[in-house]
Amino acid sequence: VSGIAEGTTKIMLSDEEAKPIYVDVNVYTDTPPEPTLYEYTITGNPNWLGNDSAVIFAWVWGGNYGDGQWIRCDYDGSSVLTLELDGTATGLKCGRFASGTTNPVWANAYNAMTADVNLSSGTYTYVTPGWN
Repeated sequence: VSGIAEGTTKIMLSDEEAKPIYVDVNVYTDTPPEPTLYEYTITGNPNWLGNDSAVIFAWVWGGNYGDGQWIRCDYDGSSVLTLELDGTATGLKCGRFASGTTNPVWANAYNAMTADVNLSSGTYTYVTPGWN
């Protein structure tokens, strides 16, 4: 909307039937809202996963993640991985990387990765398909 006087907080628009529609210009933004993130949990991981201060990343694909992108996982030190996703992903695969890794690539996986994990809408806890 252009041509709104400075200090104006509400404007009136009309729909096809000339009914007024009031818009609060104080809440207008051209930035989309941040997506809601959900905590995903992957259980049953081996206790050696964090040895040597290794870091875990998930390659996540589908939905808003497109063909895939890396998401860092948190590891509890025993058997549970967690990561936050927006609920649109359809799959992921975890990889173990050397301490200090911030931009993982599969060629640098630190001797272990999981099989693919197929994600279902509304399900946030999964059991690891195993590490190799």
